[in-house]
Amino acid sequence: MGSLVQKTNGERVQFLAEAVILQSLADLCDRRYCQECQRFFRGEGFMIWSDLAGLSPLDQIRLLSMIHKTKRNYEYTFS
Repeated sequence: MGSLVQKTNGERVQFLAEAVILQSLADLCDRRYCQECQRFFRGEGFMIWSDLAGLSPLDQIRLLSMIHKTKRNYEYTFS
């Protein structure tokens, strides 16, 4: 992504984007935020923030796959 914001504040934007993604991962385990976080990871928001964080498309797929597997294992354990 070649936006002006990213060019002038690249490291800070990348740090913020990483923080948003990590917070969303943590919030997946909280019942109060779980559905909202699932929508985030399924939607355009994740694509935008992961691009700003510098994740490649392959890294994005790997992260989403990891979330899916973890969620499936979590549901199996507690069902």
